[in-house]
Amino acid sequence: MPSENTPLVANESGVAQPRGVFVHVNTHKKRITGFWVIFALIAVAVVLFLKYQTSLLVIAPGGDDGEHCQSDRDYVTTVLLSFFLGPLGVDRFYLGYVFLGLLKFITGGGFGIWWIVDFVLIVVNAMPDVHGCLI
Repeated sequence: MPSENTPLVANESGVAQPRGVFVHVNTHKKRITGFWVIFALIAVAVVLFLKYQTSLLVIAPGGDDGEHCQSDRDYVTTVLLSFFLGPLGVDRFYLGYVFLGLLKFITGGGFGIWWIVDFVLIVVNAMPDVHGCLI
């Protein structure tokens, strides 16, 4: 708490407040928000890169003629589960990854990072179900 001798300065809205009290907190909020935005953009870029580099992806079982098995899970349901319940690992449970679903649930969607990556993977249809079939 500032003492009585702390000089007061006017902030952006003209309100007098002790020097340096809220500036530090607001700076950290901006840095953390900026970090998450940059991280999300990098995650999306990496996922899209992996999506279009077929040699780096695990290809679903099927012939070399381009025929891949089709999952019995619904794409729209998977996207909605991932967006709304992804931090709880429900999307992983739905696709058949029980252990990863539990791990995602315990970590809260990998502290938000795993949730973002999984959501992008599901939207670009790069995440197969547990049998290796595309959704």
